[in-house]
Amino acid sequence: MLSLLLDKNWDITLDSAGNLAVADNDYSIAQAVANAVKLFTNDAYFDTQAGIPHFEISLKRNVSASVVRARIKEAAENVPGVKSATVNIIEIKDNTLQAEILITLENNTTAAITADIV
Repeated sequence: MLSLLLDKNWDITLDSAGNLAVADNDYSIAQAVANAVKLFTNDAYFDTQAGIPHFEISLKRNVSASVVRARIKEAAENVPGVKSATVNIIEIKDNTLQAEILITLENNTTAAITADIV
């Protein structure tokens, strides 16, 4: 899986030759996981069922952290190339949830992704 390499602001970048930079396979999958857990349900034009119902979750008072973890884990594990995922919620502050997602890829490579979910 190849994808465009995104910078810390989620913008495309150029390589040293001035061409669009691409991410290698493992990094591409990790980048796709970061995108998947940030995606709100109904936001993907061609797949409105993809994503996490963040509004439904965040509008409920006293929502269980295990529910949030389970939704993030499911979104991460639905990314092609991901064998398993573990989610650790780091902080919930000012309507932002920060989570660390530890993924194991199908080739048994592991990666840690920190995502801020608004």
